[in-house]
Amino acid sequence: MFKDNLRYSRLKKGMTQQELASRLYVTRQSVSKWEQGINEPDIETLKSLCSVLGVTLEFMLSDNSVEDKSFNLNRTLLFYNLLTAFFSILTVFVLLRFLPEVIPAHWTHGQVDRYGKKYEILLHLITFLIFAATDFIVYEFCKRGREKKSVILFHVICLVLTVSYEIFILVIHSLSVSDANLMSYIVCVMLAFFLSIFLAMSPYVTPPNKLLGIRTAFTLGNGAVWKKINGFACVWLSVTTLPVLALNMVFVSVWALMSFLLYIIPTIAIAVYYRRLQTK
Repeated sequence: MFKDNLRYSRLKKGMTQQELASRLYVTRQSVSKWEQGINEPDIETLKSLCSVLGVTLEFMLSDNSVEDKSFNLNRTLLFYNLLTAFFSILTVFVLLRFLPEVIPAHWTHGQVDRYGKKYEILLHLITFLIFAATDFIVYEFCKRGREKKSVILFHVICLVLTVSYEIFILVIHSLSVSDANLMSYIVCVMLAFFLSIFLAMSPYVTPPNKLLGIRTAFTLGNGAVWKKINGFACVWLSVTTLPVLALNMVFVSVWALMSFLLYIIPTIAIAVYYRRLQTK
């Protein structure tokens, strides 16, 4: 919006409202009202404003402000962090299902020096919840301020810590899964990962992105189509994954990979819907 773009451009130039007002031969109160969205300058003043701040008229009048984009990135990173924590928590319960009753619980110099009950792995949930909760709290504090870029680095740090800890958990505990349960275990971990990816496709939670989702010239060139097809795909794929994951958690089988054939149904539904959007 104009008011956000004006404030961003003024601060980038290192100018106060009074300094900008003096360059434009208007009062400081006028600049303040512009930045509050109370009113806007006339076209001639707007051109002078763009010249003083070194920006184009198109940028100044753009609906997608730089601050909005920064906030969207902030929100998107938070969402990805929460989904990573969600995947990590799911894998803890997957491990709980497939681990034997007694597992290695502590190592010294690479050697197991203590065994414990498999339910001790539930303590890992605390770590993942702390990462997610801390990131969310920082996000909430940040979005009330004006400098929303300051928290992006914190999001990245939380993401790296969560992923690193998740890899550590999977590496040390996967070795305890028996050969008889191994195939179902691998499939369940894959399904937990797929579910997180499918949820991340939703354009209703995170703004349209070019990383995840159905990326074609048709969808990338039309914002409305991007939202429709990826919202549809998110629901179908997620709803399919949940029962498939539950079945593999309950019924251990060497044929677990065959359960992926069930994805034929949502794939056909998505293809049909995509075709209908193209023909409209």
